[in-house]
Amino acid sequence: YNAKNFPQVWDLRKDSLTGWANRGSTALVTQADFAIEPEGGRLITGILPAGLYTHLLSRKHAGVATTPRFKIETDSVSMRIAGAGGSAARLIVENYAVPRGGIYNQILNPKEDALGWQRWDTTFWKGFTAYIEFATAGDLTILGKPGAPEGRSWIGVQQIAFHNNALKPKDDSALPALLLEGAVPASEEAFVKRTGDLLLAAIAGWREERLTQEQATLLDYAVRSGALRSGTDVAQGLVDRYRKLEKEIPVPMRAPGIIEEAGRDQELLIRGGINNRGAPVPRQYLTALGSKPYADPQTMRLRLADEVGSPQNPLTARVMVNRIWRTLFRRGIVSTVDNFGKLGEKPSHPELLDYLATQFVEQGWSIKKMVRMMATSEAYRMSSGGSTADTDWQYMPLRRLEAEEIRDSILAISGELDPKMFGPSVTVYYSHDEGKTKGDKPKGPLDGAGRRSVYLEIRRNATNPFLDVFDVPIPSTTRGERDVTNVPAQSLTLMNSPFVMDQATKWGQRNEDIDAMFVRALGRKPTAEERDRAASFLAGSTRAGLAHVIFNLKEFLYVR
Repeated sequence: YNAKNFPQVWDLRKDSLTGWANRGSTALVTQADFAIEPEGGRLITGILPAGLYTHLLSRKHAGVATTPRFKIETDSVSMRIAGAGGSAARLIVENYAVPRGGIYNQILNPKEDALGWQRWDTTFWKGFTAYIEFATAGDLTILGKPGAPEGRSWIGVQQIAFHNNALKPKDDSALPALLLEGAVPASEEAFVKRTGDLLLAAIAGWREERLTQEQATLLDYAVRSGALRSGTDVAQGLVDRYRKLEKEIPVPMRAPGIIEEAGRDQELLIRGGINNRGAPVPRQYLTALGSKPYADPQTMRLRLADEVGSPQNPLTARVMVNRIWRTLFRRGIVSTVDNFGKLGEKPSHPELLDYLATQFVEQGWSIKKMVRMMATSEAYRMSSGGSTADTDWQYMPLRRLEAEEIRDSILAISGELDPKMFGPSVTVYYSHDEGKTKGDKPKGPLDGAGRRSVYLEIRRNATNPFLDVFDVPIPSTTRGERDVTNVPAQSLTLMNSPFVMDQATKWGQRNEDIDAMFVRALGRKPTAEERDRAASFLAGSTRAGLAHVIFNLKEFLYVR
């Protein structure tokens, strides 16, 4: 180990845990200790040198230890760790536990029970802030490997070093260091005697609590190699009693939660560049609205909530009523519902927006009351047509049904819609196997078991192909307003989709007359010309064919 090439940041053989966050059964060993094996012929596997460990009492006890936050400024981070049962060390970059794979593989599982050096390549993360998490299997921020049987897992850490080379520090070997001190033994007998003397001195140091780290490593080597027995008949009885009690420790049930920690001011990312950082920005609400930096860390969240929900805040109520208006009228008073800033559109009727926002606040911020107020207004009851102006609220804007509405309408018309409320999600239907990964369950039924679209499973990498064509939002981002497109793929989907053709066949099997089919799909009876043309069509085709034709009418997709 070369201190110049591998400068230590934390050495838990001598450093305190100031700034660390420790939860569960984590404990700092200052000289040496041991952990009893829960089963097998050996009472202990070895001696634990000074460091931080989670399993001194039992491997069933969970533990998590996190370092203070630091800025990554070197190409490598190495640590001397030990563990078993799926425990791991994770590099948490900017509060994000990156997944496995490629440059994002910032997780290390100890390879054996004995302490050993492992290294992360942190070149990609230079300039970011991070902290290191050491955790037993069931308590990792993201699970690494499955835990051992009966919930047993443990981890220990002794040293952490930051360095600018791709090498790992070498493990110290206390045995050669101690044996080669002074003159080289003249004979094998002299070598054996010196070894015995060193072991006796180490045992005495253990007994008298003055053990050095070199002596602790020597004892560990002797126990692991079998040179020293790890117990006596008297100790065996105590260990048997321990093992009996240890088996009765229940495996803890775990649930995700939020860990409180001291907040910090985040640097400004100039023009959004993650590597172009400016000065830290004080924590506060929008300066454009007169907010001042929050001084007391104990009340920052409360201060932020108060400012966001303040009746004097000109944004919150207006943004909310604009979104409600957009949902009911299909276009917001501010058309850019996600952007009320400088680059967003101006309101078409600012006085109306102000009035609705004032009513919203006076009615206790009740969304239900605001929906009732808008839905019972004369503007909402207007018919469509008569004006091509997008912002002329004398007429209800013509709108196309959204993707879920189209699918649910097709199921309802065919008689296949299951109106049942609640229940588990229906597995997504893959049109192809692209996006399906190893271990995924088989694709779901073509018709989604007849359930409403709200009950279809949402998968980021495999979505319903029918809904995709009709502009259902990509589930990886939030959207205040959906795209509304009119592209050839939509007509081709209504013509050729197996889902549409299957539902048309089932609708045709109901043997409804022409008038009933028009009323069911379009909410009106056919004109005389439409009735004659439909009858002519049926003379050479089937009712399933007519049902398919009606599904392809533009009137079926649009609400007037």
